[in-house]
Amino acid sequence: MEDTSQHFVGKVAQKAFIAKDGKVLLSRSPTDKVWDIPGGRIHREEQPAIGLAREIREELGVEAIIQAPFFAEMTKAENTGEERYFIGFRAELKNPEQPFVFQKEEVAEICWIAENEVESKPLFEVCRRGLQAYFAQR
Repeated sequence: MEDTSQHFVGKVAQKAFIAKDGKVLLSRSPTDKVWDIPGGRIHREEQPAIGLAREIREELGVEAIIQAPFFAEMTKAENTGEERYFIGFRAELKNPEQPFVFQKEEVAEICWIAENEVESKPLFEVCRRGLQAYFAQR
């Protein structure tokens, strides 16, 4: 019989690496001092790309085209230590001219980050590694 005590049972953090003009979109929540990649969690019975597009629409008020995943790793939430499976998808805005409308409880501000800013920007470390992978694979 298989020992299931070592199987991962936890949360999936899926992130949209939304690119525009050679930069990637970042967001910062009202409670964090560091920047994050926009995204969220999958609902039960929801396909990952559909769930990620939903999260972007809910949090930022824009439509995103979710492409292929390119980065994944196990990580721990820096504030709780909770184990998570982090997966990054390439993405783009459906309409790059559409204004962002933040969900205030989720997003305090956004910015665009260039490759040469990745090391100096205050980021969650898993996001930094994801950005390094993103820019290395362009």
